[in-house]
Amino acid sequence: MIRLLACACAVLVLWPSVAAAQGEDSEWAAGGGHLAFLAQDEQNVSVLRVVAPDGAVSAPEVVSEPNAAPVVAVGPRGDVIVAWIGERDRALHARYRPAGGVLGPDEVVTPQRVEFGAEAVVAGVDGAGNATVTWSPEDRDERGGMRVRTRSAAGVWGAPQNLGGYRVFDPSLTVTANGSAFLVWRQARAAKHPNLNQTAISARAPGGAFTAPRVLVGVNRDPGEATVAANDRGDAIVVWSQLDEHDDFQVWASFRGAGTRFGRPVRLNRSRDMVSRWVTVLADGTMVMGWTNNFTRRVEARVRNAAGVLGPPVTLTDDLEVNSDLFPLASGGLAWADRDPGVSRIRLARVDGLGFSAPIDVVRVHGWFLGPAFAVGPQGVGIVPRRPRQADAPIRWQPVG
Repeated sequence: MIRLLACACAVLVLWPSVAAAQGEDSEWAAGGGHLAFLAQDEQNVSVLRVVAPDGAVSAPEVVSEPNAAPVVAVGPRGDVIVAWIGERDRALHARYRPAGGVLGPDEVVTPQRVEFGAEAVVAGVDGAGNATVTWSPEDRDERGGMRVRTRSAAGVWGAPQNLGGYRVFDPSLTVTANGSAFLVWRQARAAKHPNLNQTAISARAPGGAFTAPRVLVGVNRDPGEATVAANDRGDAIVVWSQLDEHDDFQVWASFRGAGTRFGRPVRLNRSRDMVSRWVTVLADGTMVMGWTNNFTRRVEARVRNAAGVLGPPVTLTDDLEVNSDLFPLASGGLAWADRDPGVSRIRLARVDGLGFSAPIDVVRVHGWFLGPAFAVGPQGVGIVPRRPRQADAPIRWQPVG
């Protein structure tokens, strides 16, 4: 996933809580202090490398056929799932790597042809090593619906679930350590109005199946791609963008406390034309949210505390590195990259009540780079300042004090 400079085309990405099993985008993931990276070799073959919470880097492992575009997820104890659409058969394939082990054989998640353009393949891993994978079957009338299937740590795939939906695409999945999950996606309401979008949501209790989906955000808002994050207790947030009457992007969210339903939508941003939402939910229910405007290079963020009180929008920087991601951390903070001539400063502001403390410099990176990767686990926060682009690129990890 490449986040474009134009606000209207921004691709949404998720940095979930430490309990969740996905990472910032499809090419890397974090969970429980572990990091998993996908990079390409000279033949465009994807290679997996895993970083342990102490910084130890695994040997490279070939993942898939050339020119595939796998997604990766890693769970709290270090189990990894990679999934991709086959170039020849268009079926959905996966390989599983148990914690401390190596990649297992190719497993066919579904032999059906999978819709590639919907970007509907996402994955997550819980604290017991159970993996969840989603997709949408290829269908001429775009009625393939959202499909989901779970693999146990022992290697047994459950029956696929069809959650339905017309023109489904761009799902966001969060899987918590205890196996609960939330899945949101964008879909059209009806064939008569294929470009009127709404956001659907389905949830799963630990050990259960996904519920029948319901519409969380209606076509009256024409929501953009949604992002979801949650914790073990069931506190959750769904955040999305929508246009106002001046064609400026606004950031909106719906919150859920443990054991309750999602509430009425709340506007989050104060500055104009803010997009690209990153969110996390801490174990106690505190939520950290951030968004950007890449033209003004501004970062805004907010904190919602464990009692459900939403703090004011805070401007963290007006010097954002071009197209930099944000990194809300389950340790209670938000990181980003500021731009200096020839140098990127990776900075961190920690949660302080309903706001943030003064930012500190974490590390400096010279020259162009993909961006950093963070992982939060029982041992603390770790960072790889420069994500690997090539399969043989060095991976340098360091703790964050």
